[in-house]
Amino acid sequence: MPGDNFSRRVARAAAVGGGRTYRSQAPRGWFALLLAICLGGVALVAYSSYQRTVPPPAAVKKPQVPPTLSSQWEVALAVDICGKVVANALPTSPASVSAYLTLPNGVVNLEPQRAVKPTQYEGKNATLATYLAAEGITLGSKSLTIPGKPVTSPTTTSTSTTTSTSTTTSTSTMTSTSTTTSTSTTSTTLAGSTSSSSTGSTTTTTPSPSSTTTTTVPKLGPNRAYVAGTYRCAGQPGEVQVEVWSSPSASKGVLVAPGKAGAIRFRNGQLITLGFVAKGTTLAKPPGAHAVEQFLVSNPLGQAPTPTVPTSPTPTVPTSPTPPPPVSAPSSTSTTTRSSSPTSSSGSPPTTAAGTGATAPKKSSKP
Repeated sequence: MPGDNFSRRVARAAAVGGGRTYRSQAPRGWFALLLAICLGGVALVAYSSYQRTVPPPAAVKKPQVPPTLSSQWEVALAVDICGKVVANALPTSPASVSAYLTLPNGVVNLEPQRAVKPTQYEGKNATLATYLAAEGITLGSKSLTIPGKPVTSPTTTSTSTTTSTSTTTSTSTMTSTSTTTSTSTTSTTLAGSTSSSSTGSTTTTTPSPSSTTTTTVPKLGPNRAYVAGTYRCAGQPGEVQVEVWSSPSASKGVLVAPGKAGAIRFRNGQLITLGFVAKGTTLAKPPGAHAVEQFLVSNPLGQAPTPTVPTSPTPTVPTSPTPPPPVSAPSSTSTTTRSSSPTSSSGSPPTTAAGTGATAPKKSSKP
């Protein structure tokens, strides 16, 4: 019966789907998996937003400590020996190839971009110790050694002269010969014609201006050492002192222990005096204080000038002189020779065309 079949199908479906206890339980594992996926997605979005707004610690640039590559400072230094400033204690730099350039009156121009390795003179590396090492000055707790006095050195002179020589030769020759001979009685002969033109060789010597280069090699005498307990100032024992002024207008300086003076960091407009004097002697300010003060007025920010690329001059090539025009060839000579011939029956000699040897046709005398 149809009703029995329907009841059987319902009973079979109920048996396959499980009992009432199984149907009443919720799929907790499925919902837990969905929740974990959602939470992971939210976390990833939040982390990505954090990375975009907050850079990593490695990308944060620390503030640069001056002097930097774009800085140009001036500091005045002096050496005081027994109450007298030694003028030649700091030799003037012969060329601006270092970060430190010593100018007259002990003014030191500090520009890191001049050095081969600028980082060695930037920031905390711009110290008094690096400058003293470059100048050959040794500063200790009980001794001070400065370069010797400059002495006369030989001068090297070189002279160069460049000579340019150019030679031009032009020769032109033309020869033509034409001869025509006829076997007839009358013949015409053209003699050969010759034309020749020649220009002699031309030599030009162009000397370039001579250049003279004079090179003076700096030379210093033996180092001058001042040691406590050995060297005396006016009979009194001497000692090493270092005094620092923050600016040219500062009226009072700060004494620094000689053993720690090498760690002094340079400041723009700073004044430093190294001395070996008797105890109780006040060190003098560097004589370059006025020059440093003028520099601070002209360049208050201590900015280095923009480097310029030198341009090499264009070399001049000597030009060769124009050769004279060739001489025109002489005109050709033509010679015609006509031999005698017998008379024709009409009494007139036969006529022969020049250069062809053919006899012209005879005119008829009949009307």
